[in-house]
Amino acid sequence: MSEAPKSIDLLPIAFEMDNATVYLLELSKLATGGYLASVKVKWEGIETRVFQIHFNTRDEFKHKLSAEISKLKMMALAFDKNFAMRTVI
Repeated sequence: MSEAPKSIDLLPIAFEMDNATVYLLELSKLATGGYLASVKVKWEGIETRVFQIHFNTRDEFKHKLSAEISKLKMMALAFDKNFAMRTVI
């Protein structure tokens, strides 16, 4: 018999990562292995549309999410916030 989970989080949940607010909206276990997370990121007034991240481990999810947050910040800093808002919404 499998062991019961240590904790259960009901989605959606919000948490802070790399000075941004991340909304984890949906998490699905795939039949082919791995997981698919639907997330949205908000940073300094810029809020992305919902996008998916495919991952196999928690560390892989953290790395991929951190990369997406970095892309958002780079876009806002390289151009301007208004351009980033129009692009990601």
